Amino acid sequence: MWFKQAKTLDGWVDAYLEANEVPVEQRDVNGPHWWPIERAMVTSRQVSPDTLWEFILAVLARNPPEHTFYCLAAGPLEELIGYYGADFIDRIESIARDDEAFRELLHGVWKPPGVSAEVWRRVELARDIM
Repeated sequence: MWFKQAKTLDGWVDAYLEANEVPVEQRDVNGPHWWPIERAMVTSRQVSPDTLWEFILAVLARNPPEHTFYCLAAGPLEELIGYYGADFIDRIESIARDDEAFRELLHGVWKPPGVSAEVWRRVELARDIM
């Protein structure tokens, strides 16, 4: 099946966008549309945090539909901040300065468990950087 062949970042992004078109109640963890979503979970440990960061930016660059946009915020980006926020906060702030869509994406992130107060404060400030 084609979905098992998507080894490139673009292939993963394509599959993630397609998977998010499938209604949640129809997604099967053993089905063909689950792997790109699972790969984007930090806890699956299928990719490095740096690769996940690249994936998040690549999906965002595709101007995804609203539902996918907020799934990206509340899923991969929120987890990345929760687990690796201290390592990525400088990058988050840098992108937020220049990218309105990324700032909007940050508005879809809730404070993850485990994120430090300082990192979360900086995330909140990055949302409103102009």
